[in-house]
Amino acid sequence: MYIAPEVIQYKGHDKGADYWALACIVFEMVSAKYPFYENDMAELTLFKKIIRGQFKLYGFMSFEAKLLFISLFVPDPAHRLGARANGWQDLYNLSFFEGLDFKALRKQSLPAPWVPDLKNPLDSSNFHEISQVEDKMTTNDPPISEVEQQLFHAFDK
Repeated sequence: MYIAPEVIQYKGHDKGADYWALACIVFEMVSAKYPFYENDMAELTLFKKIIRGQFKLYGFMSFEAKLLFISLFVPDPAHRLGARANGWQDLYNLSFFEGLDFKALRKQSLPAPWVPDLKNPLDSSNFHEISQVEDKMTTNDPPISEVEQQLFHAFDK
């Protein structure tokens, strides 16, 4: 879901593909939705939306978040934020990141914004039950045929 257009099109890629992926992650964190994928969408349709840079902005998103997405979801990596003369500094200077100390972030010296209360080292109470996850993972894909199964016989060992 985080694949950049240039990767889909086998055009070669550089750090611009990472900036695209960053935008996908931030989009999902802000909206709890994928920027390009919709339920039961075919892979080819998804790839077409990514290549065209077709995504939806939501009214609840801040101006700063919208500017981030518009600047990074540019299909042509040469025109994507971060590809210009100032490189990554253009990205860091976006108002979305205002107040974030990137040096402290790189040094991993920033305090965590939220630390869950844990009963013990194996406490998983902050995660969904597996049955809730499995319900969302159902697929309409046909079962793998016997011929296709044979392609993977070496992995049975």
